[in-house]
Amino acid sequence: GAIWAGIALYAGLLAVPAQGQIVAGYYPEWRRWSYPPSAIPLEHLTHVVYCFAFPNADGTLSYPQGFFDPVPDLEKRVHAAGKKLLISIGGALDSEGFAPMAANAAARARFVSLITGLCLSNRFDGVDLDWEFPASAAEGTNLTQLVREIRAHWNQAAPQLMLTLAIGPTDWSAKYFDVAGLHPLLDWIDVMTYCYYGSWSGRAGHNAPLYSDPADPLKAGSADQSIREYFHGKRGVPLEKMALGIPFYGLTYTGTTQLYAVASGGAATFYRNVVNLDYAYRWDGVAQVPYLVSPLNGGTIVPFDDPSSVRLKAQYAKSLGLAGVAIWELSQDAVAVGNQPLLAAIGGEMLAPEEPPPPPPPPAEPVDDFAVAQSTGAGTVSGG
Repeated sequence: GAIWAGIALYAGLLAVPAQGQIVAGYYPEWRRWSYPPSAIPLEHLTHVVYCFAFPNADGTLSYPQGFFDPVPDLEKRVHAAGKKLLISIGGALDSEGFAPMAANAAARARFVSLITGLCLSNRFDGVDLDWEFPASAAEGTNLTQLVREIRAHWNQAAPQLMLTLAIGPTDWSAKYFDVAGLHPLLDWIDVMTYCYYGSWSGRAGHNAPLYSDPADPLKAGSADQSIREYFHGKRGVPLEKMALGIPFYGLTYTGTTQLYAVASGGAATFYRNVVNLDYAYRWDGVAQVPYLVSPLNGGTIVPFDDPSSVRLKAQYAKSLGLAGVAIWELSQDAVAVGNQPLLAAIGGEMLAPEEPPPPPPPPAEPVDDFAVAQSTGAGTVSGG
């Protein structure tokens, strides 16, 4: 009857993620053969970020060969699932066009016009700017001006489009971003809370610790330190404007089995390859991330993220009221088609529907549902 229909509707409204719980996943164009759009488990995501287009100094854009080949299929699938599709511009290898473009008013105007057309003609829901990274205060100021101009144009021409920004996790790469000026203009900032250690470190350490370890000789930092102390505390970015970056890869070091010991290597190792290693598993209760060790051949240590650690990171993002999480990158945990343990753990934590309230007890007196529906539907205030 009408009462139960109302309860069902109410329960249906609750079966959505809480406002702002974003699960964004980067989808690199170079994975489109081994990991086509049909492979992406969209039920665990809210946003797919297709990457990368490259900015040129004159404000035009360049694209890898075949960049648009998967876009029609990707766009159809993402939108059919009720999710959003963004395009990312820049990246670690192709950001050199940003500085000269952002410094020139005519080039900025061309860029703004082109990215708008790009979104509208290919049905992208917005743009992710991944300038890695402004190298001076002047470049930072120019970026803020560019973002202002994008937002001003979109407010007139395409208010539905989203604008996001990827940023490194520490002062080393983030210092020249004017985050206080930027955050009001952005839907969210993807804080890339990984690469705290790497091949440059000279020691074995965690790629993406959730919490800082006082024993870390490099004081390399952690997701918690980046989000809470640096960006929120020191730089004034609201928590609800930040997405916590989650890597789907670990690092492989040789020459030791001890965290923080001198080691060589540090190359990225995808989760789908880490799972095949027959090494001993260790959990770091301070950093709240795991690592694998093998004593063979002088020792190997593989700090990485597993379903337990990414679930903790998702819980952390929720408990702090962050915008959500952003994953680099979607194919790296595909153990097999449809089997993505890290993505499933994140989706299960971030996007699980809230439990609907139990239905109210039946009324003491029998109610004629049909008569109630008739009376409320007859043009009265409640039905009219």
